[in-house]
Amino acid sequence: MVMDKIFRKVTEYFKELSDMEATQFTAGLFDVEGTKRIGLLYISDINILGMVKWRFENLGIKNSHIYSFGSIYGLQIYRKSSVKEISRNNSFL
Repeated sequence: MVMDKIFRKVTEYFKELSDMEATQFTAGLFDVEGTKRIGLLYISDINILGMVKWRFENLGIKNSHIYSFGSIYGLQIYRKSSVKEISRNNSFL
């Protein structure tokens, strides 16, 4: 129950961020949890990945997919132009 309350607060916070602030928040996730491969993020909380996917779609970064990898979830971005946009935007790296 405590984690649900914390997640709701994080969700509310994330949804209220400007595009630039959300980009910086997501960049922090990539920095802490991401891989060297651009367009791939692993994290144990599927709900946070859902928020990141939602924000990516609002920023025009399409064709991402969330999948399970054991107890970890991954967010992969498939569209080549979206991967290029992430690599071009240093805020995500």
